[in-house]
Amino acid sequence: MNISPDPKDEYFADGMTEELISTLSKIGKLKVISRTSVMRYKQTAKSVEEISKELKVGSILEGSVRKSANDLRITVKLIDVQRDEHVWSQDYERKIENVFAVQKEIARNVVDSLRVELLPRDKRNIEKQGTKNVEAYELYLKGRFLWNKRSKEAMTEATEYFRSAAQKDPLFALPHVGIADCYSLLVINGYLPTKDGYPRAEKAIARALDLDKNLAEAHASLGLLRSDADWDWVASEREYRKAIELNPNYATAHHWLSILLGPTLGRVDEGMAEAKKALELDPLSPVINVNLGHGYESMGKFEIAEEYARKALDLDPDFIQGLGLMALLAVERRSYGEAIDLVGKIGSLFPSGYKAIRIGLACVYAKAGDLAKAKQVFEETAAVPGKDQVTAVHLARYYAVIGDRDRAFELLDRAFVDRDPDLCTVRAEPWLRSLGPDPRFSELLQKMKLG
Repeated sequence: MNISPDPKDEYFADGMTEELISTLSKIGKLKVISRTSVMRYKQTAKSVEEISKELKVGSILEGSVRKSANDLRITVKLIDVQRDEHVWSQDYERKIENVFAVQKEIARNVVDSLRVELLPRDKRNIEKQGTKNVEAYELYLKGRFLWNKRSKEAMTEATEYFRSAAQKDPLFALPHVGIADCYSLLVINGYLPTKDGYPRAEKAIARALDLDKNLAEAHASLGLLRSDADWDWVASEREYRKAIELNPNYATAHHWLSILLGPTLGRVDEGMAEAKKALELDPLSPVINVNLGHGYESMGKFEIAEEYARKALDLDPDFIQGLGLMALLAVERRSYGEAIDLVGKIGSLFPSGYKAIRIGLACVYAKAGDLAKAKQVFEETAAVPGKDQVTAVHLARYYAVIGDRDRAFELLDRAFVDRDPDLCTVRAEPWLRSLGPDPRFSELLQKMKLG
């Protein structure tokens, strides 16, 4: 928790939390909950017992950071919830240039207090230091703070902080991972064309691995690139598994691996196992809850899928992916009016995705049997000028739903040529399921080496 006089120093407290999570999560014998879930309790009034129950953990590390100019005061407490006692607590008063030593000391004290036996690699991970440059470290923390907001504007600004951090310390690997993650997500979220985003991400991640070949975050980010940019499924799985080997508690690696194994490769049971592991490590992540919900939806277990969609929306009522899953489930149970309302809400929350959302609305009308309305919405949308991206896969969904298979496959062939990242999960694409029995669908999977 940030208790500094200046609220703008919140990034520093958040960053220290993230760094401690990152360090402790690399210790194989510890189960460490991910940042997304932990940060939801930053200003909570809940008791440690309630938090422990929700996260399914036995111990909680809580603390506060007060930063004033170059002075730091850090208070840390390790609480054994079952015994209802403080296992260890300590105050640290240091200059900001000693922040790295403090982080290592806190990590060592936590491990000692929990009586965890460390392997040689665990000891190296605790002592490992990404940078000795405090200014570079602060710039990196500001970048991650913005990246976690996930908006186009925040991620664009985050890249500048990451670049500045890398300039301050050219040997600091994590800012390059940050740059790669920004560009990858800008592409995946439709904010940036693949030809502009992926080459920049590739360059950044290569630099990160040159600097630190054992950085779990870098291997996970490379796994995402190998999948969505290169369609090299074998290399992608290898990178994700390397990331998990280096950091077994890295929820993002489990999450991304689950998408590769299930929706992409069709290894459904393995994919669901990884999705569940990701949720265990990050139970309050909306995107991880929705991912598991989509897995159950694809298996026809709609009631379970809805439980996860509602959990995501309880965590974030405006979470677009959660609303999208709820709209899909409404279509499955033929509650078309509800689906139309949900798509409308998504449109109001995400105006930059206007065209893609309107095409989704046309699909709902078509599913409802109102082909005239579907056609009207589709044609009106196509006529609207604008730079927001509508991929060939978006268009193929509409034609598949109205039964024009020839046009749908023409568009999927275009998506193949364009290396559209949406095509990576075509096997599990709900709006394209009617194309499954067509031999051309199997041919497409074969071309993508997914057959």
